[in-house]
Amino acid sequence: MIRQLSARALGRGYFQLSPLLLLGDPGLGKSSYVNRLGQLSKVPVQLISLGGKADSRDLIGTARGWATGHPSRPLTAIYEGGVANPIIVCDEIDKPGSATHNGHPWDALLSLFEPATAARFFDEFLGGHANLSFISWISTANSIRLMPNALLNRLEVMTVPAPQREHYPAIVTRCIEQYRERNGIPHELMPTPTPSDWRWFERYYTSPRTVRRAAQLWLEQRLVQQLIERPRH
Repeated sequence: MIRQLSARALGRGYFQLSPLLLLGDPGLGKSSYVNRLGQLSKVPVQLISLGGKADSRDLIGTARGWATGHPSRPLTAIYEGGVANPIIVCDEIDKPGSATHNGHPWDALLSLFEPATAARFFDEFLGGHANLSFISWISTANSIRLMPNALLNRLEVMTVPAPQREHYPAIVTRCIEQYRERNGIPHELMPTPTPSDWRWFERYYTSPRTVRRAAQLWLEQRLVQQLIERPRH
């Protein structure tokens, strides 16, 4: 990513990444990483969950004449984000449904991942062509075993390794801070983990998802305990 963005900075300088696949076990924080990338880059991020999705209408849109007509998802992302180069996350790209009567999502992505065809993408609802070639497509998957080669050839595959035990204290700290930010809790009310708390956390150093739940449970218990123990006036 740094290589691509550094090279583009020598030209027009706008944010764009070639189609990318983050491959790794569930719960590693792949989607969270992409959201953080969008925040740091000040680029809007939209997520499309492909798990179990059996047709491509959400991706390519439907004709205006239908009661359920709507633009393609990429065009909607551009409109809502106000920029031509949003990040679109195809979550669980390896797990779409098997039905093909309304087109398969993989078939739609073949043209969307290809810059030449994305530059003149025909949107059914728009009734005309749109330039979608500035979008950064980032997909997530647990396995590529069933994915077609034609699609994989359009993606740069990056394997996300599972964190080691020494990485988990930083994950716990980040989870606690994210909880504070989401809920608007003042810094002065936030508890600090004690050595015994850290020993308790160590039991959940199995995956980022597991330790995230443990951090939330610990924090909520500590915050409620503070409320109970607060002096009444």
